[in-house]
Order: sequence, then structure tokens, then C-alpha cells
Amino acid sequence: MYPDKVLGTANFNNLYGVTKKSIKKDQIESILNTAWNAGFRYLDTAADYKGVHELLHKSNQFSINDWKVITKLPKNLQNLDQESYKLVILDFFNSLKDNFKINRIQTILIHDHNFLKNISDNKMVLDLLLEEKNKGFFENLGLSVYDPIPSKQLNLLHNFLNEFVIQCPLSIFDRRFEDNINDSSNNCKFQARSIFLQGLLLNEQVFKMKFPKSIAFDFFKKWLADNQMSSYEACISFVKHSKVSQIVVGFNSEKEIYEFDSVYENAKIINPPAFCNDIDILNPINW
Repeated sequence: MYPDKVLGTANFNNLYGVTKKSIKKDQIESILNTAWNAGFRYLDTAADYKGVHELLHKSNQFSINDWKVITKLPKNLQNLDQESYKLVILDFFNSLKDNFKINRIQTILIHDHNFLKNISDNKMVLDLLLEEKNKGFFENLGLSVYDPIPSKQLNLLHNFLNEFVIQCPLSIFDRRFEDNINDSSNNCKFQARSIFLQGLLLNEQVFKMKFPKSIAFDFFKKWLADNQMSSYEACISFVKHSKVSQIVVGFNSEKEIYEFDSVYENAKIINPPAFCNDIDILNPINW
């Protein structure tokens, strides 16, 4: 069983990735249609993706196809107390109910990297989320994280949730979550994002401009030549044969979707070495 393909929407009418490209409103219909025909059934979005929920609500292609939505809660950037943050979440849920049918929401992700560090202090928020989940508003609850999860924190999460999802970066360069993923139990599913480091692994010139002192790409390039693969093929092959349940990928055109689908279908099992352990390279702030 291979991972489900999830269409990323961070670039829907918003600049995103190392190329800072955006899909304009008039492109969204054809992108959704092409992705659906290529076997994508899930959309990944977030409260912080400005206007994307509203664009999907107005989309004909979203309406006629049974897209399932993965979305992230608003970040608690102002460090609100739990009662105040609960009101923010309830307001967000009301907006979701206005924009989507209830049966469209597959997964709600907590979008706060400090949540796991203070999970006991966030019990009131967690209880609210579980209450909404038990009402049938959404199927899965989880977290969107940036850094590997210590086993102590993961065990604590197990104590609070019977089943949960973790969305994390995973790529042929960024393998920090491999132990978490490979050791995960049936009640914990992983979603992979940033499989190309937002396009950085597909553009040697940009990579070396951003990280001129690193030899990681040279190491990667030699391995690709030895294995007669492109960086694109290698990135896709690596995540397809990982143990994640879903892969989030964004596109700038219909052509890119066709190319991805072709490579994904034929992606072979690979066993690459570790190319990079430089946190500066793996930190999306630096892309």
C-alpha cells in the first residue's frame, strides 16, 4: 500500500516555495481537475493560508468532486490563555462549517510547535478538539510539527489520544523523522510534506546560492549520477516507499501534476545514504 497523494494549497493565490510562485484564481479550477484525475483525493490547507478556504468553497471542481480536507488550526501567536484560544478555535470551526460540508473535513492539525511541550497545560483545548471530533465534525486529530518528537512527548500524546496524525517534513535530505515514522504504531499515522524542500532539491543553482559552503548537494549529485536518476525521481521514490500514510505535494501548473504522476507510478525502491544533517539547510526559514 503506497501513501495517498495530497494536493498542497499553500500557493493558491499566495506566494510559496523557493520560486515564490502563486496559482492565480483562474488556474485553481484546472489544477483541481487535473489533480483529481491523477488520483489526488485530499487537499492540505491551513487557517494561515490567506483566503484559500474561501477559494475552495467557491470552486466548482471542489464542489463536484468528493475532496477531503486536511487543515491546520490558527496558530496561537499571541499566547492567549486557553479560554481565549478556545474561542479562536470555535470561530475557526464555524468558518469551516460555512465553507465546507462537515463530511469534507478529514483531519484537523494543531499548528503549534510548543503544544507537545505543554500538552498537560493545553488539556482544555485538547478536550474541545476531542469533543468536536466525537460529534463527527472531522475524522482525525493531529499535529503539524517541524522538529523530531522526543519519545517521552510522543508517549504523553498517546496517553491523551487513542489515534492521531503527525504531519512533518520528510525528504531524501531531511530524514530526522525516520525513527519516529518507522517506530510508529497503528494508532499513529504520518503525513510527509516538504519532499523537495519546497523545490530547493530540484534547483542546484538556488541551493548553492543559499548555502555556498555546503557540499551536501555535490554528494547528492554524485549519488544521482551513480544511480542514473534525476533529483526529481529520487525525491519521489524516497517518500513513496517510506512508511508515511500520505504525501503532501504542491504544484504550479497542470504539467507538473502530469510529470509527478508519471514518476510516482514508476518510482522504484532506493536506499540512499544520508546526504545532509545540517539544520540550517533543513530549516524552511532559510529557503
